[in-house]
Amino acid sequence: MDYSFTVSGGSDPVTLAEAKAQMRVLHSNEDALIERIISAASRHVENRIGRNLVKRTVTYKREGFPRGGVPVVLPRPPVISITSITFVDPKGDTITLSPNDYFLAASLIEYWVLPKTAWPLAARGIPSVTIVYESGYGAMDSDVPEDLRHAVLLLVQHFYAHRSAVMEGPAVVTPMAVDALIEPHKTTGWI
Repeated sequence: MDYSFTVSGGSDPVTLAEAKAQMRVLHSNEDALIERIISAASRHVENRIGRNLVKRTVTYKREGFPRGGVPVVLPRPPVISITSITFVDPKGDTITLSPNDYFLAASLIEYWVLPKTAWPLAARGIPSVTIVYESGYGAMDSDVPEDLRHAVLLLVQHFYAHRSAVMEGPAVVTPMAVDALIEPHKTTGWI
């Protein structure tokens, strides 16, 4: 089964002021650099745990629906709401499913969308199903679990202190504390 997803929108889970306080930076000469580092650190944590931190829009495309009532696992949980599910039928027509035709379900680590009866027949051999949804812990940085926000701050501090991709001397690795903070939030599989 072929699939792809893109993530757009949203903000970062820590502010410039929080990052500067973490690093004890008192000037504004490098604010633009620090903001880029915050974004990089945020994406790094999101990619490591397979989750969006702050509310973002995910567009998930896949080749057809599973047969029968099998659920579709949605990448980048936690899912806040489903915006739309569209599909191309075998005749080539694009159809939007009614929200009355499906529902969202969740476990501790995965979110699924399931049909209320059975999935319709979609074209095969192309990405014929598109599911658009909002995911993340919430719209505000304060909605993100504090341990994940702290992991982002530690990474910002690390990336700020180690700006070069190549260094003389001993190798510098990502702080172990970051791994300890994000481990409980990791998803399984490809999501």
